[in-house]
Amino acid sequence: MKCIKLLLNLNIWCGILINEIIGPYFSEGTLTPGMYKAFLQNELPYLLKEISLNQLQNAWFQHDGAPPHYALIVRARLTDMSLNRWI
Repeated sequence: MKCIKLLLNLNIWCGILINEIIGPYFSEGTLTPGMYKAFLQNELPYLLKEISLNQLQNAWFQHDGAPPHYALIVRARLTDMSLNRWI
């Protein structure tokens, strides 16, 4: 009998704001600070385009504790995007 083992390394980002689901966004591979910064810079603005400025200013951007979420380049990008309310 032949056994095939498949390893899938998939990241899924999804947001919840009031009664709306934002995303999901899928990326393959091990998440790195550079990949996450690229997501924040290139993909997140597109995902948030339907959200009002007022809602964004009152929202919290929550991370789950993965090391790439707290890299200096990621924190700098969050500050540049004026997402000052993140935990």
